[in-house]
Amino acid sequence: MSDNKIEIVNGKRRVVFVRTEDGWKPDWFYEGDRPMLRFKDHEWLSIGHVHPTVASHGEKVGNKAVFRGEALYGTVTVAWSVTVKPDRACKGFMVETEFTPGSTIELMEAFTSYETPYEYDGGEHVTTVIGQNPITQWKGPDRVTPKQWAHPMWCYNRDEYVHMTGPCDTPLLVQTVANADGSNARYTAIVGDWNVCSVHETFATPTRTVKLSDDFNWGENKLDNRRGYKYIVAGVNWSSSLAKDPNIMYDANRRQRQRLYITFGTPKGHLDELLMALRRQRRRWVCQISIDVAKDRALLTRIGGAIIILLGLHYVGVLRIGFLDRSVSRGAPANLTPLKSLAFGMTFGISGSACTTFFLGTALMLAMHTGSLPQGLAMLFCFSMGLGLPFALVALLYHRLTHALAFIRRHMRAIQIVSGALLIGFGLALVFDAFGYWSRLFA
Repeated sequence: MSDNKIEIVNGKRRVVFVRTEDGWKPDWFYEGDRPMLRFKDHEWLSIGHVHPTVASHGEKVGNKAVFRGEALYGTVTVAWSVTVKPDRACKGFMVETEFTPGSTIELMEAFTSYETPYEYDGGEHVTTVIGQNPITQWKGPDRVTPKQWAHPMWCYNRDEYVHMTGPCDTPLLVQTVANADGSNARYTAIVGDWNVCSVHETFATPTRTVKLSDDFNWGENKLDNRRGYKYIVAGVNWSSSLAKDPNIMYDANRRQRQRLYITFGTPKGHLDELLMALRRQRRRWVCQISIDVAKDRALLTRIGGAIIILLGLHYVGVLRIGFLDRSVSRGAPANLTPLKSLAFGMTFGISGSACTTFFLGTALMLAMHTGSLPQGLAMLFCFSMGLGLPFALVALLYHRLTHALAFIRRHMRAIQIVSGALLIGFGLALVFDAFGYWSRLFA
């Protein structure tokens, strides 16, 4: 780092920021000395029609660079920051953009967008993968893949755009672009951290074609009659709109975030080879973004199964866990009324009884093991009915069930052993994924 330049390096890739008389500005993402990508128009971010190009503060802290500034959106002060650091898993960079408006504002452009150099003449070959959508491919003005849906009344976009038609659940954008003869090839891959990002949109489009004679302010690395490609992941932009302008309200003093993992380079081989290489990186890459849910859920399920086995062993008396036998009890209150009965039942429900420790813990573990929230809720509902209905039936039919209750008291030890064995069986099933095996067998 020099006084007038900050450079973040990751192997042969680097991103450069320069300080001018006005403040810090983003330069380019480079592969070696070749410019590959940049913040759109060297703008840090969009805040509606306001596009800050200068950061008042910039510093390198360890291996990351942090830039901050303030912008006025009308009369509202908006504090913003951009953090860039190398990411080993994606072999590129993590870029996080944040802004916090001083008052509630309505925007139809927000966050940071990216674009390639303007080096293509419209005859380039472009292949784009977004989320889990089919691949989209163009060769110059000719569409190779089937046509995408486009709203008939409102669509700003150029022919080669690729856009999710709603919030995107798979935050992935990969694009390769090259001249028709294969020269000037590059790829860009962007993954959004949907656990952090305020917006879940994914969009790629050609930029406008620039004529320097008409637009002399766009001269830097924008060749005459050339265009590039723009990428908006976890951002808002009017040009990515399908059915209407995407006006979004941003609350006062609430931090808005966009966290992206970006890599780029010169493609080697076919697109499927590139995608497979990115997929091989994905496990480590996505683990940088959020936990590997499948792997961690399997581990937690096995730990939960082991705990349930211990509870079952305690319940049958094979293993005694001292604190589980402790209880504080009082006799039933005299002169019970319906209201007192309700309070007494609620006290019983939150006490350390077997119903709300051993078996509720098992039910919660099984609910966690299910594949979706509705399934888990249904399982816990059945548990609640199984726990509550017998008490309701005993209350309604108490005088008719005296012999049955006496039988239960006489055989309580046997019932405990059977119940404990069931707990142990459930625990073993969780440890060895028996539920998953049977669900896969009959799927």
